[in-house]
Amino acid sequence: MKTTITLKDKEYDCANTIRDRYGIRYLTLLNWTKRGVLPAPIRLNRRVYYDRNAVEDRLLEGVT
Repeated sequence: MKTTITLKDKEYDCANTIRDRYGIRYLTLLNWTKRGVLPAPIRLNRRVYYDRNAVEDRLLEGVT
């Protein structure tokens, strides 16, 4: 399984990579996506990928 893909000069990380990087549970990731805290992911086959920069921007907004 590819953990990172590049589409149109943007890097996307799989849900497990995002989860591991930020130390959150998968259900938290889903809830944050549903509530709009995180951007909507893209789906390729059965895999879910999040725009790396968008996730970082959104999570860092909450820190400051």
